[in-house]
Amino acid sequence: MQQNVYRLLLIEDNPGDADLIAMHLAEIPGYEFEIFQASSLQSAMEILGQADLDAAVLDLSLPDSYGMETLRRVRAIRSDIDFIVLSGSYSEALSQQALAEGACDFISKSDISSKMLTNSLLYVLERQRAIKGQEQLLKLLAANPDAVIVVDLAGIVRFVNDAALTLFGRTREDFVGELIGFSTKEGEISEIEVRRGDKLRIAEMHVVSLEWEGHPACLASIRDVTEQKKLASQLQQSSKMEALGRLAGGITHDFNNILTSILGNVRLAQIDSPRNHNVQESLGEIERAVERAGELLREILLFSRQKELKREPTHLPPLVQEVVRFVRPTLPSNVHIITNFATQLPATLADPIQLHRVLMNLVTNAVHAMRDQGGRLEISVSDTNIDSDMASHMADLKPGHYITLEVRDSGHGMDKETLQHIFDPFFTTKPMGEGTGLGLSVVHGIVRDHGGTVTVYSERGKGTQFRLYFPAANFTSQRIPSQPSQAANGQGKHILYVDDEQALVMLGRRMLTRLGYVVTGYTDPAAALQAFELGPDQFDAVITDLSMPGMSGFALVRALRAVRPDVPIIMTSGYVRSEDEANARQLGLHGILLKPNTLEDLGRLLDEVFHDSHSEPAPNNIQMSQAVHSSPQEVTQAKYRNGK
Repeated sequence: MQQNVYRLLLIEDNPGDADLIAMHLAEIPGYEFEIFQASSLQSAMEILGQADLDAAVLDLSLPDSYGMETLRRVRAIRSDIDFIVLSGSYSEALSQQALAEGACDFISKSDISSKMLTNSLLYVLERQRAIKGQEQLLKLLAANPDAVIVVDLAGIVRFVNDAALTLFGRTREDFVGELIGFSTKEGEISEIEVRRGDKLRIAEMHVVSLEWEGHPACLASIRDVTEQKKLASQLQQSSKMEALGRLAGGITHDFNNILTSILGNVRLAQIDSPRNHNVQESLGEIERAVERAGELLREILLFSRQKELKREPTHLPPLVQEVVRFVRPTLPSNVHIITNFATQLPATLADPIQLHRVLMNLVTNAVHAMRDQGGRLEISVSDTNIDSDMASHMADLKPGHYITLEVRDSGHGMDKETLQHIFDPFFTTKPMGEGTGLGLSVVHGIVRDHGGTVTVYSERGKGTQFRLYFPAANFTSQRIPSQPSQAANGQGKHILYVDDEQALVMLGRRMLTRLGYVVTGYTDPAAALQAFELGPDQFDAVITDLSMPGMSGFALVRALRAVRPDVPIIMTSGYVRSEDEANARQLGLHGILLKPNTLEDLGRLLDEVFHDSHSEPAPNNIQMSQAVHSSPQEVTQAKYRNGK
């Protein structure tokens, strides 16, 4: 086994005594010494100034120095090492004087042959090793990022590191010497709460036994896990929301099939009935109820869906109106909402679900600020041009054309200190249990991810104004009036219609026949494929549902394209995921029609398909179409070109 080599300075002018001491040291088992010898004070002082030493043995009587003066002079150079003093004459008074001058031991030369010198030297070396071990332990504990507290068996704090002072908000002078106790058993990990004023931190504590400065003690290692707990809670919440999203997606698909059947039949009944017939009022009420049900389903998806969606051309005023309709029934009677929209506003390329979250956060915070005294909430949308000078004063913003969304309330406002932290994660001014502190940090992150920025102005007692900037899109999206009299004429074109719901196949046949198309319908995608394989050229276009048992819409599209690559295909669905849109683009579909839809929606999209078929559309062009029913009816259509 490897032995430690100790470096010893032997200051002795008598060669015989020096050899005798060296011989005794060599006989100590388990120890190895490297001995530096000096026969005078002068040579000893040179070695003391240069060598790294563990201890020294000093003869007080040297040729150039005598008595206690010798000890004083060597200790003046090296007070960090222990000196064992040797003397030819021994007295109790001389021994006490040497110890008082800093010697660790005083031994008569007559005892060199005994074990007194070796025992004294071993004590010195072991004590130094313990001191060095303690120093290394202190360095390790001081550098530990976890809080460390050492307590003796009486419960008195003997040591704390800087991390502990930071966690508990204490000073070392205040902490060390305090009486505390640990309820945690050795080897166990317990969770503790650490309060600093009105702030609460969660920590995990682990206690072990050790020897501290030669006495039994306990060491507590305390790790702040507040952020980990919050992240774990967020992950759990995210998992719940993901599960809710999957459930909502399934429910939405089924309900939208039902709503499509109801809405389609209502529209046919409206067309078949005289305008002034009493039944028109009842049919209108049914239509409005279906629209409200569709809005409710969309709100469920907005609430539950957490994944980042593909951005699309989005107009902010309709989004604001949707949020206002959603929150208005829950507002206190003394809070009033006013909306102001500029005319001819361009769209922005955005994720509508994320912008919905942004608006809901801002509106919720504004209402909370006015719930006691009441007030006015004003939401405005306009556009502005930001030049380079303005952009230099606004974080993360480049010069250009921007859509501005302003949310202003007349609530209690915020002071300057609060304003400095409102975008910090987990910062909240709401009472415990009323807010997570994530709302505005999420708002800031979403707006920044969309290439915009957020500015805020507030004064205590004067309300708060948030202004959000979104880059204006360099394309147009138009709202086209939807009128039955302008429905497209199918001119006898043959449509293959596939949906696993018999009611929807029947409805599709009736609607398309009304528009002048010839329709062959199937509820079994395999049967539809077989009919197509027998006569692929007899069909001018295919309309298929996305979610069907046995064969999905995408599987059917691939099989149809294997038979006839150029056949125009439209897909219908009540719930479209971002990966569905990507698959639709990859397969070169001509459009996705979202349920519930109307006769006008279907006819318009088919008319677009046959119009585009003359100009060889790019494979990854796709049109998403969804009815936006209002009075008069309108439909918003946005084309995505080249995957953008």
